[in-house]
Amino acid sequence: MSIERDILSVLAQRERYLRYSTRVLSRGAALTRETTQIIKDMREYYSKYSKDAVEWGEFSQWFLLVQHPMYKDETVELYQMVFTAMDSHEPTALEDDIIRSLYEQATAEEIAVISGKIAEGNDRHGLEEVKQLLDSWVESQIEEEDDEDNWELQDLMQATYSDGGYNWRMRELNDHCGPLRDSNLVLFGARPGIGKTCLMMSEVSHMAGQIADDRCVLAIHNEEGPAKELRLRWLQSTIGWTPVEIDANMQGAMEEYVRCLGTKDRIIVRHMPGASVQELEALLVKHNPAIIVVDQLRLCAGFGKNNTEVERLKDLYRWARIQASAYGPFLTVHQAGDAAEGRLYPSGNMLEGCRTEIQGALDLQIMIGSDDDSTRRGMNIVKNKLVGTLDSDPSIREGNFEVRINPTISRYEGVQ
Repeated sequence: MSIERDILSVLAQRERYLRYSTRVLSRGAALTRETTQIIKDMREYYSKYSKDAVEWGEFSQWFLLVQHPMYKDETVELYQMVFTAMDSHEPTALEDDIIRSLYEQATAEEIAVISGKIAEGNDRHGLEEVKQLLDSWVESQIEEEDDEDNWELQDLMQATYSDGGYNWRMRELNDHCGPLRDSNLVLFGARPGIGKTCLMMSEVSHMAGQIADDRCVLAIHNEEGPAKELRLRWLQSTIGWTPVEIDANMQGAMEEYVRCLGTKDRIIVRHMPGASVQELEALLVKHNPAIIVVDQLRLCAGFGKNNTEVERLKDLYRWARIQASAYGPFLTVHQAGDAAEGRLYPSGNMLEGCRTEIQGALDLQIMIGSDDDSTRRGMNIVKNKLVGTLDSDPSIREGNFEVRINPTISRYEGVQ
């Protein structure tokens, strides 16, 4: 029973209840009937009364008088013994370890059941279900930061407006957006052939030279290719040389590339048509990138089971935000629909396959358009949640401006 008191003590905190309770209840055979019922009723208690923690004296009265007024005397006595024990319970250092062990066992059992179905050929989507279970388990292991409740104003200002982050190549983007920082999720949207990939290469190749340690940019392309052509375009964008100039001085081009980035391996390029989120995650773990590029995220496989396309896209972008928080800025491109054709400044609701449903996950959304001028491009900042700097002008956080595309060196250039 002492272990069950430890479990109830952990679940008496709302945040931990939401994290662990489902898996704990799935291990019902290891718990007494009284503990199981108390855990079930805690959910309604937290929901109905907006409580952050259980106060056992109050909870016991609610449980016995409101939830279960028809319990017999002997049953009431059993529960009163539990509540009395909890009221005097002293938390132990083992509590979290105990409940995590139960959570881990429950997850392993579910995975074993699904694996059996996969082996028998009875579950086509089983691997995706296993992936979701593992994601949930990983999330349950995340500990709060030591300074979770730190209200030192100097620390808050330093963390929010420090000199860190990655500056853009174009001055216009620096003026409107400020630096790109860890956890930021960025989307460039445009019609085919407008230059989405070129813009991403132009800006990220500039950011790559600002990476302070030995981490890399991981650039995953699942549409344009082949890989050798993509690597050449990344090199062009980094050094700003035309193909003719590179051909005339290949050694000099590579030396300039290394000078700009510090190492030849700073940008890792992969051409992976049809890549799944599981394959992407394996690459993220392998390379531990400082900046992530996926061209295009919407074409990645995953989250399709029982989902509409809009719901699948929402899940994809939520997944991307998690990766941005774990590694660093995540940039992707997304095709715009027919409504954006011929518009210099497409609006934010013109994305293919969705309108504004994925915007909630984004920190920055820039739509790119063109008109009858072959090199003129319009940049429309339709969403901007980047914090900028202390010198940022809030009046231009969103809005539009003109730039030029220079495809011979895979770059965008400002016109100011």
